[in-house]
Amino acid sequence: MRWYLNPIKLAGAAGKLKSSVAGGGPTSVRITGVGQPRGVILPRVPILLEIVGRDGHRTAFEPELPVGLYLGYGYRLARWLHLPLISDIDPKSVSGEFRIPGR
Repeated sequence: MRWYLNPIKLAGAAGKLKSSVAGGGPTSVRITGVGQPRGVILPRVPILLEIVGRDGHRTAFEPELPVGLYLGYGYRLARWLHLPLISDIDPKSVSGEFRIPGR
């Protein structure tokens, strides 16, 4: 079931969004990791996000973003065949920080 169709997860996401805005607004958004592709027909990838507020409060989100069909199946096939470039990469090690201008 999609997260936006589940009322419990929707209420939890609304509470997290409210808590991230309540501290004076966000100053930066951090990507702390990327998960493995899921889904058979429409592959999607969970992204671990962390929003840092002006008061230093951190709120974590884990939305699932859709990826292309060929990218999702290509990644799975490369991992299954143990190809050197793809199988050596750990998607949890992907990270980055994006500052919001003017904050």
